[in-house]
Amino acid sequence: MAALHVRDVMSSPVTVIAPQTPLPEIERRMSELLVRHVLVTERQHIVGIVTWGDVRQARSSNVPRLNTDAPELLNDLPATSLMTRDVVTVAASAPITTAAKLMVDHKIGSLPVMYQGRPVGMLTATDIIRLVAHSLAMAASRECDPALST
Repeated sequence: MAALHVRDVMSSPVTVIAPQTPLPEIERRMSELLVRHVLVTERQHIVGIVTWGDVRQARSSNVPRLNTDAPELLNDLPATSLMTRDVVTVAASAPITTAAKLMVDHKIGSLPVMYQGRPVGMLTATDIIRLVAHSLAMAASRECDPALST
């Protein structure tokens, strides 16, 4: 089997938002597009990433219990207040094993995929698990039916 690269497994296109995008809009986009990670970009450069975990954490903070105006305050919360700024990325041409190691080493669930300095996709832990599950299923099929291994 040929070595797999990030471009072979990533999801595309990547979802991007502006730095000033408010929390409700981020939630709406994630829900509509069924994604758990959005890139925050400015002039086509990544300035941060917002994950579903970031959104959940903002919504479950203690602020609503302390202040009756808190829901309105949260609605005005921009992406810049939620995002992780030091974004780890991976090249589209990188081996999938390199990407998996980056995710494990940095304890992150997704990697923006870059090509010629621009984000072109997203690689998630789910993408890698799907690949592993498919590979294991194929290996099991070959073991059950020797004719498939030729």
